[in-house]
Amino acid sequence: LGTPGVLHFCIARTGRRWSPGAARRVSLDAAMSQKSTGQSTARKPAGVVADLSSCRYGVVHHAALSLGWRVADEGSEDWDVQWLDKNVIAQRVLRLAPWQRINHFVGMDAVSSKPNLVRTLRRLPPGQEVSPQAWLLPGEASAFAAALRSNPLKGGKTFIVKPEAECQGRGIFLARRPEDVPRGKLEGGSFVAQQYVERPLLLGGHKFDLRVYVLVTSAAPLRVFLFDDGLVRLCASPYRKPHSSNLATATVHLTNFAINRHAEAPAAEAADGTAGSAAGAHAAGAAGAT
Repeated sequence: LGTPGVLHFCIARTGRRWSPGAARRVSLDAAMSQKSTGQSTARKPAGVVADLSSCRYGVVHHAALSLGWRVADEGSEDWDVQWLDKNVIAQRVLRLAPWQRINHFVGMDAVSSKPNLVRTLRRLPPGQEVSPQAWLLPGEASAFAAALRSNPLKGGKTFIVKPEAECQGRGIFLARRPEDVPRGKLEGGSFVAQQYVERPLLLGGHKFDLRVYVLVTSAAPLRVFLFDDGLVRLCASPYRKPHSSNLATATVHLTNFAINRHAEAPAAEAADGTAGSAAGAHAAGAAGAT
């Protein structure tokens, strides 16, 4: 769902052979709507055709070809699977033939967009919050600035700020006081600021995150297929609690592979006394992800 490798992981290796006929068994309101308007529901010939004209990720093209799929000509509507890098609008789904599938649900940007995810989480009932306090910038800049000003120098909170439209760790910074915000950094863009989790779960003394790959075939009723393998991303530098001396050290706080791939990774000693190497873990993760 927006991650380049999901097509290969979730369709090629779910243990079932994907085909237009198999996809037809997954109900779609759009398909029913097309039947009612008289659109043809004739079955396509065997073989999967993928429209990748709106996909810039080479790994998706590689995955499709490795499955024996044929890539459709640009502009052609004769395809079974379409991969879009951006969200899909409802009108596009309503034009789908019964056998056609797109890699997005309408409205999935309610959780895939950083600001929209904050808005969605704010709708949870009191007492069911699952994420730290957040501010949407620039709209809530005054409230966020007040939180920075009132933050004590010792024992205070740390905040992480992320740009809305960036990826791979670009534009992210940590702050504890107003002077920690780079001059002009928040001008002319949309950001999400959030209280930073200062005591994360560590792996070998390093901060890490987990990526779990799923294929969602239906939202109502919810139907999710979990892929057997996942991905672990590790910070190259051992974790240290946020301090003015390390706020700008991205390899301590950010797990993005693009940030850590070229960093030196000293061995870290885990809580149980065993030694672990972030460099070795990165190499193993990279080998498993190819």
